[in-house]
Amino acid sequence: MRTLLVAAVAVFVVAFGVYIATLAPTVGLTDSGELTVAAWSLGNAHPPGFPLYVLVTHLFTLLPIGNVAWRVNLGSAFFAALAAGAMVFAAGALLRGSRVAVAVFAGLLLAFSRTLWNYATVAEVYALNTFLLVSVFALVIQWFHTRRDRLLYIAAFVFGLGLCVHHVTVGLCIVGIAAIAWRAEKKTVLICALLAIGALAVYAYLPLAASHNPPLNWGDPDSLARFVDHVTGKQYRGYLKSTSGQFDTILTTLGRDLGPGWAPLALILAAWGLIALWRAEKPLFFFVVLIAAANFAWSSFYPIVNDRDAYLLPAILVLILAAAHGAASLVPARYAWGLLIVPALGLIVAYPQRNRSGFVVPKLYAENALRQMRPNALLLTGDWQLYAPLMYFQEVEHLRPDAIVVESGMLNRPWYVAQLERRHPDFMRAVKPQLDAYRPVLEKWESDETLKPQMFALVASLVQAMIETRLASGAPVYASTELVAGKEKVYVPVLRAVGMKYPIVPHGLLVEWGGADPGPLNVDLHGIADGTDAYEDDDPALTEVLPAYRGALLMRGRYLALRRRWDDAAAAYKLAQSLDPENSTIQRELAGVEAMR
Repeated sequence: MRTLLVAAVAVFVVAFGVYIATLAPTVGLTDSGELTVAAWSLGNAHPPGFPLYVLVTHLFTLLPIGNVAWRVNLGSAFFAALAAGAMVFAAGALLRGSRVAVAVFAGLLLAFSRTLWNYATVAEVYALNTFLLVSVFALVIQWFHTRRDRLLYIAAFVFGLGLCVHHVTVGLCIVGIAAIAWRAEKKTVLICALLAIGALAVYAYLPLAASHNPPLNWGDPDSLARFVDHVTGKQYRGYLKSTSGQFDTILTTLGRDLGPGWAPLALILAAWGLIALWRAEKPLFFFVVLIAAANFAWSSFYPIVNDRDAYLLPAILVLILAAAHGAASLVPARYAWGLLIVPALGLIVAYPQRNRSGFVVPKLYAENALRQMRPNALLLTGDWQLYAPLMYFQEVEHLRPDAIVVESGMLNRPWYVAQLERRHPDFMRAVKPQLDAYRPVLEKWESDETLKPQMFALVASLVQAMIETRLASGAPVYASTELVAGKEKVYVPVLRAVGMKYPIVPHGLLVEWGGADPGPLNVDLHGIADGTDAYEDDDPALTEVLPAYRGALLMRGRYLALRRRWDDAAAAYKLAQSLDPENSTIQRELAGVEAMR
């Protein structure tokens, strides 16, 4: 046991060192900005609220080094490294403590898996979630071999804590855990159930947080109904459907996660490990297979977008355990340390995509937007990759407090409208007639489908009033280009109507209603397509941020070409082409502009 502890500490130190070296220096994309604000302000994050994550990560925001975003990212690195260390114990328990080298192999295989490493460098819930899951696996497997009920009690409590982080991925594992734990006495199972339920008391944090009106109070879970809706993810239930087309993506993710696709050594070891488990210890075989099966089944019914790899973490964890068993079965003890070449290869291959030490794309995305906005501006956007970093920079770093930023896609959520009223009371009072007409429908439409068309009409009227009252007061109004391009269909008629009175002027990343002709282009595209950062094909920097820049530059180029500002139009087109060199539309329109110069 002592040797295993030393090995686990060594894996933790190695993993933590690599994670710190590759840590993002500021806020990340997707939910990073939102989660950072929630942890910093002790607020409520999106469903199910992740109360344990918010509470423990808040401690990292108190560190006296770095900016707040970096501190929260450091929390992810710490928990991911703990997960790698815990995997040493889990593999050691599986192998009955006989093969320390193989346990180290398993720990480092997890540490340098692309998925865990991805979430170890930015603010996300999955690193803490993985640590808790691996701890449960280690305790349950050790109980299986020793039948010491104390281990099962601890596992049950940790399982309950895991449900307070990301309850879907943790909850899916119950089928595999049951394959082992059903052998316990009924009294033991009852105590375990009570301990797991008791750990759920952490969710009491949600209404407590809501009571102090934090800057981010998603769902406003201060009543029993809203609390239940938030914890159960009511707003996401409509997304549940069969998405069998994701199966190829699942296989691709698993194929590249534990090393290069051209050398799937870990997967080969895992396949052999499953065979060996079936022959030697069928309960452990079913433990592994049932967790993976439940994980695959959920992924086929829930259309995950940006963090689909994170939802596969339970399957990745049990594959690593299977690989450890396979390695112990195939590789003689005297050669076992040679197994470390597998995680080392994973480290080398994944390093370019996982090194986020210079990753400032989200920061520049937010700054590029704010730089184009005149004082006291209103910005409407449906781009979450823009809105979430802006939330962080405005709330935490107090950048441009004069600007009002509205996420148009969330105006159909009562809690978000209430948050706008608290933060910008004068702005919301100016649209009181539209807000008063909208509020009764806003409170009921989610439970009454017949109100949805009325809700769409009223929220569009509210947005129109926001734009026109702001413009009438002399304040500038901007929108991200995806909004005026019609991404949210409900707003298309309204935006066209406003545009008839106040023509839109593209300034770069944003457009302005009724503004002066655009001046010199001032956007910093560092890190998008200049080779300074490497990305997976499904990275949101490529799939969402790059297309947003490209679309904005195209809109600017077309606007300037209509005004015969050929040189400025060509500059916009060339910058768009630098992001997407093979785009035939850009090539054709640039050639037309060049011919007119």
